[in-house]
Amino acid sequence: MKVGYSADPQGWHCQQRDVPMRIEDGFRKCVVFVGYVFEKNFVPAGTAFVVSAHTEGFRFDHVVTARHNIEAIERELSELQVPAEDAQIALRVNKVGGGVDYVYSRPDEWHFHPDATSYVDVAVMPTQDLEPSVPGEQLDVTTIYDSGWADEKSIALFDIMCGAPTITIGLFTSHFGEAHNVPIVRCGSIALMHDPRNMIKTRRGYMDAYLVEMHSLGGLSGSPVLVPAEPTWIAGGEVKRITPDHRKFCLLGLVHGRYHLEDPNDVVLDGSNSDEREANESYDQLNAGIAVVVPIDKVAEVINQEKLVKKRQQITEESRKRSGVREDSKPSRKRSVAISTATLLSEKV
Repeated sequence: MKVGYSADPQGWHCQQRDVPMRIEDGFRKCVVFVGYVFEKNFVPAGTAFVVSAHTEGFRFDHVVTARHNIEAIERELSELQVPAEDAQIALRVNKVGGGVDYVYSRPDEWHFHPDATSYVDVAVMPTQDLEPSVPGEQLDVTTIYDSGWADEKSIALFDIMCGAPTITIGLFTSHFGEAHNVPIVRCGSIALMHDPRNMIKTRRGYMDAYLVEMHSLGGLSGSPVLVPAEPTWIAGGEVKRITPDHRKFCLLGLVHGRYHLEDPNDVVLDGSNSDEREANESYDQLNAGIAVVVPIDKVAEVINQEKLVKKRQQITEESRKRSGVREDSKPSRKRSVAISTATLLSEKV
């Protein structure tokens, strides 16, 4: 699956106003919808987005979503008695000329976090392993560069802390678009920075995660959460101003789930907890407005696990061999001596 370069227009991707924030329509193209096709109908499960990572100067794109989205789809297909060999994850992607296309993969082709001792809600699929249903189809999707991820350096540079504004782009299951994908945008703010020393309790165990003030819904599972860069800010006691070299946003992470008020202990629900939803009709009305967001660092750890790094290195080496470019060099010493000897012999004759 070929992915276009992310647009970087002259204006702000995100602009802060008195209360709301704005995001350009073009930037919503980094989002695709994940689900499955049953009886020729697309059944949405959550959101995925595309990021790029670089290895030895080569760019590699990856589709990222929440791990529980993949597991929920696999479980539902099993309940529908779809044979395991026919069970497929469907990515619903907009086409350049209009309409949508579906990019399919098997559940076991997705990559999870290498640490099996805890549940990390991240699933990754390299785009070189994906192909649109129509070969050569131009897909209208962009990617978020790894230079725009909220790592420790970016968090310090932009002074990201509690209260920083956030933007989340993703699937609204009640209206996701008939002819093409229509992702929605939800605004919020960081309620708590992630801290490995203070893990968040969820139904899947303790997680290292941010808390973001936002009314998350089931379809937003796997959605990217962004922190827009303000034109000016204060960091280290100094006034900072954004420059053309700075990214207009930082990718904070992806949505895992949300708190709700049914449980007195505020245990976190994700979009796959269908039993609790059916047992309580006012499920979404009890949304506490606090979402759990997996740090982008966890996505990087999945992408940079050994087996994926080796695969990228192999692709890089093969690409270099096919380049057809050879370095210019002077003749070797051995060949130089041979030519000189032949020249002397001819002169004697």
